[in-house]
Amino acid sequence: MKESAAYVHPKPTLEGMEAAYADYQPKAVEAAMGGRVYTTAERESKRRPAGLSVVVGA
Repeated sequence: MKESAAYVHPKPTLEGMEAAYADYQPKAVEAAMGGRVYTTAERESKRRPAGLSVVVGA
């Protein structure tokens, strides 16, 4: 995707999606180990990439 002619100016940006994933991934791992605090953090972090991907469908 970084060198694709079809995605010259993607919305959301690739950097934005990578940052959202970098935020979500460790929280998902911690939530899988259990605990209400970790699960809540994972759910909150999951909303960010979901919100960004809504822009793609527009």
